[in-house]
Amino acid sequence: MHPFVPTAYLLWPLVSVLVFKLVRSRATAAALVAFAGWALLPVQDFGVKPLGPFPWIYQGVALPMWELWTKSTVIGASLLLAAVMFDRNGFRKLRPHWLDAVVFVFALCPFVSAIWNDLPATDGLWNSTYVALSWGGPYLAGRLYFRQTDDLRRLSLTYVVTALACVPFCVAEWYFKPFIYRALYGISAYDQVGIERYIRYRPVLLMEDGNQLGMWMAGASVLAMWSAFVLWKSGATNRLHVTMAAALTMTTLLCQSVGSIALMLAGFTALVFSSYVNIGKVLAVTLGISFVLIVLNAANILPLRSWAKTTGVGQSITRVLDGAGRGSLMWRASVELPHYQKAADRFVFGWGTWNWWEAGKLRPWGFWPLLWGMYGTIGLTAALLLILWPALCFFVSVPGSLWTSPAHGALAALAVLLLITSIDGQLNSALVMPVLLASAPLIANHRGSATIVSAVNTPVDSPAIIDNKLEIQAYINIFNESGPNESRK
Repeated sequence: MHPFVPTAYLLWPLVSVLVFKLVRSRATAAALVAFAGWALLPVQDFGVKPLGPFPWIYQGVALPMWELWTKSTVIGASLLLAAVMFDRNGFRKLRPHWLDAVVFVFALCPFVSAIWNDLPATDGLWNSTYVALSWGGPYLAGRLYFRQTDDLRRLSLTYVVTALACVPFCVAEWYFKPFIYRALYGISAYDQVGIERYIRYRPVLLMEDGNQLGMWMAGASVLAMWSAFVLWKSGATNRLHVTMAAALTMTTLLCQSVGSIALMLAGFTALVFSSYVNIGKVLAVTLGISFVLIVLNAANILPLRSWAKTTGVGQSITRVLDGAGRGSLMWRASVELPHYQKAADRFVFGWGTWNWWEAGKLRPWGFWPLLWGMYGTIGLTAALLLILWPALCFFVSVPGSLWTSPAHGALAALAVLLLITSIDGQLNSALVMPVLLASAPLIANHRGSATIVSAVNTPVDSPAIIDNKLEIQAYINIFNESGPNESRK
């Protein structure tokens, strides 16, 4: 074990407590702990010996493997620690919501699956703890600290500013090749895999792999571009807004992850069209179709690889992708196909272990197929609901014509961010977990209904982003963050 890995894990809860003490806005503090932690913490302990040219065995830290403490669980535990220390009264103010039960079921799935498959109960408890920390921590922080639209603006801005801080390091790794992770934390699983790209190298920084960094930058780019567009529509834009959006977008291109670039463009295009066409219900239908396709593809009821090989349309698409150098999409499908039948053999609660796929040559590459094999349809449905249902509620409840208003702009962008994150989960196992902070606030604070209109119509009378001397007040105005600071709890 590299000594800096446990040191970083031990220090981050202390840093989180310090952030909560120094930053007046609880929403900003929680967002900083999550997003800065994701940018700075090591992924997990990869040991000290070389892992080989393609250490495919390592999956994303959104799901448990053999280490309890990873980037994902440390952030979740830090958020829970800060909440217990500073906001115990806030727990009593939370109203129950059915999505709370979904989180509980998802956290319980590993334990039930272990019992179901005659695995040691201690393994199930270990994995349930992992899921409770990595998924339940951000969810609970979202419930506690992001109750109004101005809180979600703070979430958006914190994400954007954190991603902007990564830009110069991305440029350095693009030019010289990835080196930062090994300089700080030693060996990483995927920091040298697939780094030679179309132009020089694909940066990785401290992310799980280059694809995750691409999605990290793509999500921030969508938020920044949409903020600049909303202000342009209102006639209030300036060079700072455009410059920041352009810097993030160009860095996303430098990451050279085609899937992330495509999702960034698709997400921003959908947001722009919403100001001219009521696209919310179209996106809701698209989201529903995505949900069905993920389940059908995972269950091998709709085997996409077989369709691509045996139909004229599928063969044409395959030739186009291969000609564009995107054979990796078909490679992912070929890797996953042999595992679907085995996953289907434990349809309800899955196999209960991370290496359920060992009969195949390689593990499934997407998050959703991995999750389905581990914890079955119950676990898959719970995780999909946590990510997709809030976005669906927004798309159905808020007309597209309102998405450019000050009260709705950040919410619209965050809903689209959840959508593109779910789509990326079919291609890659490394999810950007801090986006879960945006999940619960969209619906979880409104009892008994799938609507969030009451939340998004909250008057904009919001506090400043951070109580310090950062010279970003002009950019804070993107989110209309002006007014008195919220009081400490």
